Amino acid sequence: DMYPNLTILDTNGNNLLNVLQEIDKDFENKKLESEAKKIEQITSVIQETFEIKINGKHMDVKEILAYCRTLPEYNSYSDDALERLIRNVLSDQRQNGIQKKIMRRADGVNVVCIESSQRELVHQDLQKLIKERETEKIKEATVSFEKQEIIKPRTVVLKPIKIKKYIKTSQLKEIKKSSGEQNANAALRIINEINLDPLEMQFQGPVHIIKDGRETVSATVKKESGCCLVQSIDSSNHDDTKRLVWGVADGPDGLILVCVGFREHHNTKKASNMYEDLRSMVYKKQTYTAQDLSEYIEIGSIIDNGNSGNGSNGDKGDFSLSKNDILSNKLADILGHKY
Repeated sequence: DMYPNLTILDTNGNNLLNVLQEIDKDFENKKLESEAKKIEQITSVIQETFEIKINGKHMDVKEILAYCRTLPEYNSYSDDALERLIRNVLSDQRQNGIQKKIMRRADGVNVVCIESSQRELVHQDLQKLIKERETEKIKEATVSFEKQEIIKPRTVVLKPIKIKKYIKTSQLKEIKKSSGEQNANAALRIINEINLDPLEMQFQGPVHIIKDGRETVSATVKKESGCCLVQSIDSSNHDDTKRLVWGVADGPDGLILVCVGFREHHNTKKASNMYEDLRSMVYKKQTYTAQDLSEYIEIGSIIDNGNSGNGSNGDKGDFSLSKNDILSNKLADILGHKY
């Protein structure tokens, strides 16, 4: 560097500059070889983990969509709407016998696929899903606000039943991130109060519960169509746009509630479609095994030291009451006295 015009040779006439350049070249080649080996190892692991998709033998969502476009039954649906229906049919929540798996496309992207021989099964379940939604819309259109169920005096005294509630840790984190610790805890306490079968309600509306020995309604949990329950988070009168979606299901030991998702709002078309997809997932009653529920936490286990609160006050947990929680209880009390 100090003497750029100086040429240094050894006794055999080899130029030192050329020797140094060869050393640098060897180093770069070895570095490239090492990186290539790493890529080869990673590719090998991926190929072992994911089966390679074969065109003609396997179909992904886009290819199923293209197949459906050849059928006149779907002419009235946009690509987005039809794709959402297909994804619903392929969801784990829908028990339709369709075998699906994650496969690796030629471009390296992992996609959900079915065997091409199952495309008729997908078509049949699509038609079934469409009919279910049409039936749901007809029911909703015929039930006006005035016909919604109110609490009436009963000749038979209802007894609370034990209903375990399940939620994923990731879902709980979403709620806490969006609404804060207190509102998340209040939501858990309120859903944990449900101790009557919501499916025995004839119409949509606030879910009935037994509290302090008498029948009243939940302040933030509402029954929708089918086996779907929705819950507000930041308000006790459903004015806020946040929603938790729960499914009434059968568990290993009886009736359970399972959270299938959380939405911060449903004001835009995209958000509304996503919210509708969640509700559709629990329109029909599902069955969960102990293995299925191993991915969830039981809400009763984190309230009152494992006591789910079914049939009791459920107000002695580790969670401090927020203003919304107090308001929720007060509103439920008022509604209960009213009727």
